[in-house]
Amino acid sequence: MQFVTLPKRHAGMHRLRAQWSRRSYFFDFDYDLVPDPPEEGLGLRLGPQLWRDLWPDVTTAVERAWREQREAGIRLCGLHLTIGFARIHDVDTDAEAIWRNIAWFVRELVRDHAKPIVPFPDAWFTGTVCALAEGIHVEGAFDRLPILGDALQDAGCDDPFVIDHLQMCPDHGSSCWVVEMIREQLRVKDRDGA
Repeated sequence: MQFVTLPKRHAGMHRLRAQWSRRSYFFDFDYDLVPDPPEEGLGLRLGPQLWRDLWPDVTTAVERAWREQREAGIRLCGLHLTIGFARIHDVDTDAEAIWRNIAWFVRELVRDHAKPIVPFPDAWFTGTVCALAEGIHVEGAFDRLPILGDALQDAGCDDPFVIDHLQMCPDHGSSCWVVEMIREQLRVKDRDGA
């Protein structure tokens, strides 16, 4: 699994225009993508018009694009996407078209702007850190993440992206990228006999 995030803010206008068969369509939207340590994966905010008109389809599209990236072995971490305004061609406003466009947009952003999170140094893998990460994973005990943050700081971690995530993330769902990254690095070390 490759853990990636955006090192700095990226904003602009996404324009995708296509001709399929005899139909042409477009889905243009402005976006603001920012690093957001408390966010577990790829969070989403929509402008007022989109909230009312397209919220369910755009939300589903972002969730599907995030899952698609995970299935491809890429874990998006600590990002927040705001889509303030969108224009959609009247002919092609179905949910599948919105998903195709947003999935393409997320793939493009990952390819062009996301950077791998630097692997954690060996010094951070103390017995306490490893035991906490495994326990949190096995038991789904996300209430222990601040304790993991303290243990990482005791081991020398001073990365605000990691510590802020563990201290402030309001919703981890079924996983935490820091726990996953620790477990992945330990798995690789065990496999390689390090």
